Amino acid sequence: MMEGSKKSIILFIFFLLVGGTFLIYRGLQPVEEIYEQPTPEEIVEQYFVSWNDKNYADMYATLSDGFKKLEPSAVSLPAFKEYVDQQEVTDIVVKDVRELSNDDASATVHYKMLFTFGGKTAPFEGEFTLKNRQSDVIRGWKLIHPYGEYIDEA
Repeated sequence: MMEGSKKSIILFIFFLLVGGTFLIYRGLQPVEEIYEQPTPEEIVEQYFVSWNDKNYADMYATLSDGFKKLEPSAVSLPAFKEYVDQQEVTDIVVKDVRELSNDDASATVHYKMLFTFGGKTAPFEGEFTLKNRQSDVIRGWKLIHPYGEYIDEA
């Protein structure tokens, strides 16, 4: 009876070692993560939703590195936060975000919002130009600086 018990213990230890080795091996394998970059529409919506939620870091992340270099109010996150707070917008409702054009390098997105500021709600609409920036610190679609002498064309 002792001999059968020893065999059971040896088999148990053997399977435990084989199973443990397999689990360790699987744990050392690199995990392949698939990341889907947000679409231009999703970036524009992120900008306004983040603004409404006062999530300045997410809002700032939608701007191209070129925009951040060209626009004095976006040179840093604290400067950007100060600029956004000066707008005194207390609520933003996303009504419509629609891609008008996209050639995989540049896209135009039209948006319609309801902004509340000073206790009054007013419609606000316009268009953003986005560029697919693979060289930015955070790659993907970014809002570019669209006006004045500092147009972000890079």
